[in-house]
Amino acid sequence: MKHSLVLSLLLLYPLALPLKAQKPYPRVEIAGGYSPLIIDRARRNMPKGWTAGVAVNLHRNFGIETNFAGHYGPFPLFQFDESYHLFQGGPRVAFRMERLTPWVHALFGISQSRIAGANLTKTNFAGTFGGGLDVNVHKRVALRAVQADYVRMRINDVSLGGPGFGLIVGPTPANNLSLSFGVVLKLGGG
Repeated sequence: MKHSLVLSLLLLYPLALPLKAQKPYPRVEIAGGYSPLIIDRARRNMPKGWTAGVAVNLHRNFGIETNFAGHYGPFPLFQFDESYHLFQGGPRVAFRMERLTPWVHALFGISQSRIAGANLTKTNFAGTFGGGLDVNVHKRVALRAVQADYVRMRINDVSLGGPGFGLIVGPTPANNLSLSFGVVLKLGGG
């Protein structure tokens, strides 16, 4: 009897490994949604756009995130359209609870600032620091109630100067606020 019990446990152990391997947190989180960009220049319009990101969770509370965003609006003073795109990645720390997941991240990468009609495109370094709050509505779905980020990037600006005191359009450092709202899909894990 004793040998039968030991043999049964040894045979059943490999079947229990997949249960043990399941994580109580999602391995991958895919997020997307609406995102206005509040530029630090008072005379600027607030470009509206989208954001999309993927976070790979290496631990219950730590992961690596990539984020892409696009914001579009009219350029002030001229009949041109301007756009801003961000391509970034970095660490993410999440504080997982039953219904809520607050998190913070620090992302680094590039920003592309473009003024259509003036044929001006500039690509520069960008850094983003912020966080958000996800509200679980299902085991595999959460609502991104809010994401607020400080975004340091260069934006196209117009100034007087140069030879003959003409208009100069060029990148200027800017401290911006990006807000996001959307949906998060949770894949893998338990």
